[in-house]
Amino acid sequence: MSSIDEEPRSSNQLHIYDINTSEWMRYPDDTPFTISGGATVWHLDRLYLVGGYTIEYDCELKSFYQNPIHNVWIFDPSVGKWSMGPPLPKSSLVTNDKTISFRGYSFGQATSHAGFIYYSGGATLAVNNTFKSSNPGPLNKYEYVSFTKVMKLDPNTENWSQVFMVRPDIKQNYTLYGAVPATINLKRIKVKNGRLVSCQIAAEESADLFL
Repeated sequence: MSSIDEEPRSSNQLHIYDINTSEWMRYPDDTPFTISGGATVWHLDRLYLVGGYTIEYDCELKSFYQNPIHNVWIFDPSVGKWSMGPPLPKSSLVTNDKTISFRGYSFGQATSHAGFIYYSGGATLAVNNTFKSSNPGPLNKYEYVSFTKVMKLDPNTENWSQVFMVRPDIKQNYTLYGAVPATINLKRIKVKNGRLVSCQIAAEESADLFL
């Protein structure tokens, strides 16, 4: 993601695929937003659109850029209406000399599992950044980095929470797409020369993992 000389074309149309006829059809009403790069997931008879980006213009750089957002939109097909859902939380990372603030969520993936919605992967916009993963040179004004956390939404309480982080350091070199929680019971792990040799299962202990 980078600055753009010409304004990209974006759409506020909703298209629906009919698996019976193998054809796409356009929903008659336009969406109340113009968002690209969002994650969609079907949950409890509703369509959730999580994150994404809007196209904004920077007067200083005289250029368009992709601005990740915190918004969550919910489409209820029974009434044919969109409504605002609980926004994704703002995020920050504390380094040795400063705090990096992250703006928005885009290009991630959303998953529905056991009554919750999980969001992972994609990228976020770093503000007051101290590093640049792709190039060690001077920072751009708009520097996008991998989003390394897994977020969980409880639709009943409308609250987001962080449940996992791939790499909690300042480099942000890794991300995780399509995270789904799983439970595994472990008793003993044996490692030799840095490789897994054996793994014993125990019913009395469990740990939550993300696969």
